[in-house]
Amino acid sequence: MQNVITRSPMTGSTPHFSILIPLVSSVDQGLILEVLDALRDQAGNSWSYEVVLPDRRDDEISARIRRDYSEARLIRVPVGTPIPAMLAQALSAARGNWVAVTEDHCIPSVGWLNAFAVALRNPEVAAVGGPVHNAAHTTLLDRATFFCEYLAFHGHGGGGEGVVQPGGLAGMNFCCRRSDLSKADPTRLASEFWERSALPALTADGGSLFMDHSAMVRHAKSFPLSLFLHQRYLYSRAYAGLQLTVARRMVHAFLAPLLIPLLIMRHGRAALGSRGLFLKWLATVPLQLLFYAAWAWGEVVGAAWGPGDALGRIE
Repeated sequence: MQNVITRSPMTGSTPHFSILIPLVSSVDQGLILEVLDALRDQAGNSWSYEVVLPDRRDDEISARIRRDYSEARLIRVPVGTPIPAMLAQALSAARGNWVAVTEDHCIPSVGWLNAFAVALRNPEVAAVGGPVHNAAHTTLLDRATFFCEYLAFHGHGGGGEGVVQPGGLAGMNFCCRRSDLSKADPTRLASEFWERSALPALTADGGSLFMDHSAMVRHAKSFPLSLFLHQRYLYSRAYAGLQLTVARRMVHAFLAPLLIPLLIMRHGRAALGSRGLFLKWLATVPLQLLFYAAWAWGEVVGAAWGPGDALGRIE
């Protein structure tokens, strides 16, 4: 879908887009400025927008945003507020007809908003998303962390679009109608990852999820090894600990050791779409094994002892 539609930040009380971006990163904090600049530089986009930033950092970058980016609204939240709760607060404050979600270190492509606007003209499309490409690839560790987290959404760089199955869109790169998202269970939106709460709710009435490769974002954050290992542990602990029943949690704990070979097979299969990509992924396998071990341990701890404060420490 390449209809070119032309740009302006928010000029009235009801913008077309509300873009929700939690400010949580403890490294590469300045990347949010590149995200905001990329939104200002959207090609062929006349849609008005606001950026709603729930902020648990309140640092010098926050002050710069308040000073230099009039289209951005910061909402101060306490340290330790989980990302789903931050997004839920941002949604409550949003005024746009469409809601787009991304992260404070993911830089939108020039056609990002336009791709969303065109796709959502179709009433059968409940949500539209795009691939996640790697902009932090200086070191083997950069490539390894990207592959571990986003390989399933890489898209292998091709063009194209189409309806995808549940799980086919990244929870941090999608857009939907605010009126549809407002029908979702607010408790789940505030307490669960949005790929598990928002996206299923959007398709509950039969709407489809749509992938448009021109709605791509570039993941630009470089993780230190210790931080990424801890984040993998926190994410999997929260995921396992938030299972609704004790029985399901025990299944997670029992099967956790199988995660390592299962993840190797899953990610290897995802990388096979491109020979060059597969070889790059293969070079990172020793690091992937470390990540998967942290992932599996988080599942064990979450299943046995619950999520603790893991959800509020994920960035």
